[in-house]
Amino acid sequence: MEPEYEVLSHLQENEITSQRKIARRTGLSLGAVNLLMKKMVNI
Repeated sequence: MEPEYEVLSHLQENEITSQRKIARRTGLSLGAVNLLMKKMVNI
């Protein structure tokens, strides 16, 4: 599964969350989640 999809899937299930929780659930590093979130906000 694409990392972007994993992050969006987590956000859909958990509207109130943190980047740290997303990283734990997806297996991505905290830095990777931060970078993906920044990219998705700027699109």
